[in-house]
Amino acid sequence: MTTYRWAPPAPPAPHTDALSGVLAGGCEWVPVVHSTYGDGEPVEVPIVGGKVTYSAAMGAHFAVSVSVPRFAGGFDWCPKADPTHPLARYGQELSVAVRITSGTVEEVAQVATVGIHSWDLSEDGGTVEVTAYGPLKRAEEAGFTVPQSVRPGGTFASELTRLAAGTVPLVIDTALVDRAAPASLAWGDDRIKAFADLADAWPCRIRTDAYGTVWALPPLGEVPTPEARLSDGVGGTVVAAPVRDSREGIPNRVVARGESTTEDRPSVYGFAQIEDGPMSVHGPYGIVTHYYASPLLTTNAQCFTAAATRLANLTSQARTRTVVCAPDPRVRPDMALEVVYDGEATWGWVVGYELPLVVGQGSMRIDVEVPA
Repeated sequence: MTTYRWAPPAPPAPHTDALSGVLAGGCEWVPVVHSTYGDGEPVEVPIVGGKVTYSAAMGAHFAVSVSVPRFAGGFDWCPKADPTHPLARYGQELSVAVRITSGTVEEVAQVATVGIHSWDLSEDGGTVEVTAYGPLKRAEEAGFTVPQSVRPGGTFASELTRLAAGTVPLVIDTALVDRAAPASLAWGDDRIKAFADLADAWPCRIRTDAYGTVWALPPLGEVPTPEARLSDGVGGTVVAAPVRDSREGIPNRVVARGESTTEDRPSVYGFAQIEDGPMSVHGPYGIVTHYYASPLLTTNAQCFTAAATRLANLTSQARTRTVVCAPDPRVRPDMALEVVYDGEATWGWVVGYELPLVVGQGSMRIDVEVPA
């Protein structure tokens, strides 16, 4: 497995108005699923049902479930004890895409690349139910043999690259500014926690793209500029968009604490707070403090930066709009969306979704965080 170092992210596929119109009307929707094992040729897998689920709250995981007919194309799709079968769980990967066609408009949208985790033969024996997860699941499973610590001269980029080696393909966005990682930092046996600790302290986002590559990306901005618009009404695809709002776990002040590398200053800290608006620390909202500590923070400046990033991330979770719409395979993690429903327009980031893969399996659900 190749681990990359630095690269700029590729521009996203355009969310074209032409295809939005096609999705709102009649079109041919065909799931395209291939299984690959090692260096073997991809094998197309017929499916009669399935869905792709993504959640930032669950460690930015992709999960795919598909129903495959037991017998199709003269082939038995039940792996039984064959470790090389296309649906076995010995390193087989599924590439999941959707082909949409209507008249002269055609688009193939890649939606996920996942490793098969398990399969079950249905009670009636008619289908094989397959569950698969994105590459971060492999990193989660690949715990360390011995405790790990930062190597001499190690940086955030070099340590992330080292932790990813042999488990996931990693690309680090060139927009991130590398810096030294504290030499005193150490981890137990949890590789995914090490990823999270480094990401929080850098700070960066760990995300997986539709092709199975893990990215280290800069934090999201405070206010998204929409890349796409979903609406109700004539020509729209949205059928419902309820909103929920809560102050539970939503602070207006974050205090970050770290460890100094000098003996005369045993600890360092920094804070960030909301100074104006309805969540101001000076107003009727009151003060709600969240504390964050990491040995990766070694200067006050780093603590102030980490506190500001964490405050922005936590306050963005205050309001969530759950959009129910026609399935749209172009939606991806952290996509900035404008949602227009019942005369109200809101902007936010995609933090989760559930995409049905087969026509007739219902609507798509998209969770959009709306900044407070």
